[in-house]
Amino acid sequence: MRTVLLDHTGGQWHTWVWDGFDEEGRPLPPAGYYYTIFGPESHLLAAGACLPEEEAVGVSPAVVVRVVRDGSDTTVDGRLALAAATEPQQVRGGDWLRLEWTVRNPGTQPVASVRLELDLPGWLRPQAGVERVPLALTPSGRPGYERWALEVGDLPAGGAQSGHVWMAVAPFAPPGVHRLGVTARDPAGQILAEPIEVTVTVVPGHFAAGRLVVQVMPVEAASGVVFRIAGGPRFSVDAQGLITWSAPPGLYVLVPEEDTLPAGWTAPAVPVRLAPGSLTYLAIPLRPSADAATAPHGASAEERGALAVEAEPNGVRLAAAWGTGDSRLELNLDPLRARLDQGTVENAVLRVMLADVLLPLGWPWSEDMALYMSGRRKLGERNHVEAAVMAGPAAFVGADTATTGDLHRAPATEKAMRSYTVPEEAAPLWGLHVLRQEEARALGALWILGTDGDRREEMLGIHGQAQRGLVRIAAQALWRLTLPPSVGGAWGVSAAAPLSGLGYVEAAYRWAAPQFYVPWRKQQAIGGWSMSLRLQPQPGTEWQSSVQVSNAHGPQLDVAGRVGAWEVRQRLVHDGEWRPATSLTLPVGDAWVTVRADGQGPALWSLGGQAGAWTWQVSTGGAEPWEVGLAWQGTGPGHTRVHAGAALRDGAGNLTQRVDAHLALSGFLGVAQWSVELHWQPSDHDSNAGAALGWRMNPAGGQWQEAEIRWQRGRVGETWEARLAHRRSLGPGKDVTGQLLLRRASRDGAGGLNSGQVSWQWTRPIADGWRSLTELGWSVQSPDSGGFVQAGGELGWGVARDMDAGWRWAAGWRWSTGSGAGGGPFVRVEHVLGAVSGN
Repeated sequence: MRTVLLDHTGGQWHTWVWDGFDEEGRPLPPAGYYYTIFGPESHLLAAGACLPEEEAVGVSPAVVVRVVRDGSDTTVDGRLALAAATEPQQVRGGDWLRLEWTVRNPGTQPVASVRLELDLPGWLRPQAGVERVPLALTPSGRPGYERWALEVGDLPAGGAQSGHVWMAVAPFAPPGVHRLGVTARDPAGQILAEPIEVTVTVVPGHFAAGRLVVQVMPVEAASGVVFRIAGGPRFSVDAQGLITWSAPPGLYVLVPEEDTLPAGWTAPAVPVRLAPGSLTYLAIPLRPSADAATAPHGASAEERGALAVEAEPNGVRLAAAWGTGDSRLELNLDPLRARLDQGTVENAVLRVMLADVLLPLGWPWSEDMALYMSGRRKLGERNHVEAAVMAGPAAFVGADTATTGDLHRAPATEKAMRSYTVPEEAAPLWGLHVLRQEEARALGALWILGTDGDRREEMLGIHGQAQRGLVRIAAQALWRLTLPPSVGGAWGVSAAAPLSGLGYVEAAYRWAAPQFYVPWRKQQAIGGWSMSLRLQPQPGTEWQSSVQVSNAHGPQLDVAGRVGAWEVRQRLVHDGEWRPATSLTLPVGDAWVTVRADGQGPALWSLGGQAGAWTWQVSTGGAEPWEVGLAWQGTGPGHTRVHAGAALRDGAGNLTQRVDAHLALSGFLGVAQWSVELHWQPSDHDSNAGAALGWRMNPAGGQWQEAEIRWQRGRVGETWEARLAHRRSLGPGKDVTGQLLLRRASRDGAGGLNSGQVSWQWTRPIADGWRSLTELGWSVQSPDSGGFVQAGGELGWGVARDMDAGWRWAAGWRWSTGSGAGGGPFVRVEHVLGAVSGN
């Protein structure tokens, strides 16, 4: 009747639906039809029968689909329907995870002794009532998984049974999207229902982050100095000369911003390594510029830079930053961190690089980055060349750990017998961007290599801009190289011009071919034109109007203005329809009034103001309940900094269900700083209360102590988290750093889950220029009910040597214990450009 070629990859479950037509496209009458599926070299993979719905009920159990996998006798008996889902959809190390399941028997014959088998990662441990099956490797072929069995019992004809399993997420659970397998079997091992997979996302939490503490000296010169992570955030040194930061594990480079250094002082760039759950302590000395000018090894006073490279069995990490007066280079390669942190190499780097570039079609890259390298070369006073190489994490990480996408939860009930939608696999992305920029013009080129499903996709782009008198013109074109430009291309132009010092006008037009889209972006470019007008007739007055018309939507028209402290926004047309909406803000002394109306209902208004240290606000109108808020910020007894606020809203329930409140206190006791936080946030879904207490001490001599405890109570449980960190110098070259992390998660129905993790690093000299490195990380977890204790950790030992010219290297071995991460050798190389011997 029909032959179909199925171009699928082995080792995965695939679905193909026959539409009931034959080879000629003619519909076939309802009847029983038989099929066979053959693999390479005509190997028989499966055979079965297709029956009309009216005949499918009451079919003898002997008429089933038989699937042979890998030449074994494992079969699928389609008599049962199976569904499963996880709750919550995102978890952290130390959390409870609930797997909900439903097994239904749609046939007319009972099925006896049904058993569920769960294929789970080694860091997931089911609660009591689930037995481990002694299999080192599941049929899915994924190492590190374990099989667990749960007895369901007998299922009568037309019957169903539902249940759930509580599972503990170990502290060392790797962040990312993970798949759990669920299979229904009989006592003989025959599969009774189509096996399914559900997904769970592990996000970085209490145990995954590394803690960085930086002491900048001398303190009197360091306060207010700004350091930035190359390709990442910025930090300002506090009054105690400290920077503290929690971030995903990896290599970083900390770079001082020269314009924030005190006159006559300079600071080096410093490489930083953060390990999971560990404390990293650094001392950065500021030194007079005269010392920098005479720095050895040929480094000039303008040169700044640092390099860190680490190689281990999990991959290679690299972070570097270098710059002189004329050039700048930044490089970050960390496939694991980019996936776990969803883009630690921030796109802020791109925004900096493209700050003065107009792109009418926008930037065709919205994925996370595992590799980012940018360089800048100054060719003249206002003339430079920039280049950047980019790569997405899927270019480095395997498909199983590089999955991404939206998760759609399906309840495990008879009415919705579905499983999670498995996210699409992330597409490997590589990109190259080159830009030449002068005072009055710029020209750039872009190339991106990615995939769209199973197809290879390449995109080429060019953009340019020029200043012609008072007019600034920009143009951009993008082209999918797999299609002709007339089918897979897009272009856009924009122009902006001042209006006699009163403002400026800007217009843009964008055109996209029918098959143009960016496969790795969710938001696609839409053709059409737009115009905006901004007027500033006098200081303190500004008006702006914009009109947009696109190929897919109707015109849009809005107006915004500011006269003194008055602000008004007026939307007139939206998607081609007359849908006026107004927002007006009017100051009245130290207060202000805001009114919003969209023509669809009563106006919404709010009144607020400030009186000394007090801030207040009242809002009401429309379908929203009224709300009153009050906050105070100032200094209390003993120079205590206080920030307190509360809000009362209208609605049902008692007072505690309608009040938000928060209180934050902080202050100093000698060399110690303390903080207290309290909050209460009720809601219709999950009211919660929380409290936090913090303490840190920074005595002289390179010592550091920090303690923090947090508590939060929600509708279905509560969480306690604590951190205790300590660093002590025992003499020249002898340093001990440790951190203890504790977490207790309680869920109604599961009880309490207690998790702990300790990390410890010890450095001491062993010979001239040589140091030993000892690292220990250990985690343990157990529920209140007992039943299991899972533990895992890592022990590392190595040696390090400080070389001349600012070079340092370290090498050693890490041993994995229990269910911890994999061990193996490691090599790390660091370099600080222009370092003075002994720093």
